Amino acid sequence: MSFESAGNYMIKVAQRFGLQRQVGAGVVIEQAKQFFAESYPLHAKSWKPTKFVKKTLHIKAANSASASALFLHKSAIMEEFAKHELLKIVQEIQIER
Repeated sequence: MSFESAGNYMIKVAQRFGLQRQVGAGVVIEQAKQFFAESYPLHAKSWKPTKFVKKTLHIKAANSASASALFLHKSAIMEEFAKHELLKIVQEIQIER
């Protein structure tokens, strides 16, 4: 008997029930949260990825200072996303307050 990872099983279930988009968006959001925690630990608590729609990652900033910091780091984040295995599908970041 071969072993199949839980991630593969979740993808198959999502495909079966037509939930690929929702599951995919959830994975991108969780990966973005992890990325911010590892790469931008000072800002991770004030940057909350909320949704991923049409290749745009929406990030809620806790206040205007964190929104400004996100805006300043936006191009560097997009460059790092381009190198990431899953986050490379993000084409744009939308900052929300």
